[in-house]
Amino acid sequence: MENMLEPYNINRMFPMIVDMVNRDIHYYSDDTLSVYIHNRYKLNKREKYKFGFNISSMEIDHYLDLMLILDTKNNLFALCLKTNFLKLLSRNVTDFQYSHHNLYGLNKTRSASFTKPSQLCFYRFDSHIECLKTDLAVKKFVYYVDYKYFVLLLKNQTLIVYEGRDIIFRVKKQACLDAIK
Repeated sequence: MENMLEPYNINRMFPMIVDMVNRDIHYYSDDTLSVYIHNRYKLNKREKYKFGFNISSMEIDHYLDLMLILDTKNNLFALCLKTNFLKLLSRNVTDFQYSHHNLYGLNKTRSASFTKPSQLCFYRFDSHIECLKTDLAVKKFVYYVDYKYFVLLLKNQTLIVYEGRDIIFRVKKQACLDAIK
């Protein structure tokens, strides 16, 4: 937040997003999502949304005016900041990652990656949600669609980077023998 004003009355323990393009700060507290708008040398606070749920994390795509919100009950939402339309994308989401790299990728594919119990999911904003089954203990997952890279951080702190499209994220529990004919 270099060269930006920061409100004195915010608690950094609550979810907050800094929109570096518009120089706004989106801040969640007490069931309310507020925006601090930079206006020359001062900040103007506007309470924008009152939610019936608590937010644990959020990300913003300032080009699409879209906010991704994960609530404390593990529901992932997309909020259109222009129309105020709120859509439930998925339930049982344990973590999500909006990658700014996807925004500036070769095909400019806007997307988000998220994990669910036993699933790795990928959402193209202009398309649909795709999920892969896994039995790995995944903490974080990111898929870079333009470069076809899968990045997984496991709960045991192992980092896996995989290049390619066809992938199966499973740990085999038994040996398989193919008969030679």
